Formats: sequence, C-alpha cells, structure tokens
Amino acid sequence: ARAAAKAPGSSAGTSQPVVADLAAVLDQQGETVTPLSPSGYVSLQGRQYEAFSQSGYLAKGVAVRVTGLDNFRLIVTKNQTSS
Repeated sequence: ARAAAKAPGSSAGTSQPVVADLAAVLDQQGETVTPLSPSGYVSLQGRQYEAFSQSGYLAKGVAVRVTGLDNFRLIVTKNQTSS
C-alpha cells in the first residue's frame, strides 16, 4: 500500500523534493536559485522548490511571486515591484 501523500509535519530527511502547500505559498515572494528556462528552482520561505516561470526565461537571482501550483511545481511570475 502506498503511504498518504500529505504527511503531517516536515519530511526533511527524505530525498523527495519539497511539495508546496498552495495556501501557504500563493502570492508569496521568492527568488530564483537557478535560471528558469522556463523550469528551475526557486527559494521561498527558506526552502527550495521546483518552479515553472510564466514569464519565460528568468535568470538566477530574480525576484518572483507564486501564482499557482501545477502538480509538484510552483507556478511563478517575475515580481513586478512598483516601489
């Protein structure tokens, strides 16, 4: 039998990539840790997640905002800051 996909707490000791909880990450700000072309990795709340860029290619170190979740990847867009 397969274990439940949503285990309580953190599974930091496993080799599985972190799967985000959409409610916890939606509209959160993060930063690319690899180029997104259009997939790669972002850092968010001190953790790394696999992500897909809706803005096309993004270089490493670009500020992004989470707009959704697609299976195991975050959907991100370039953060347009007006300040």
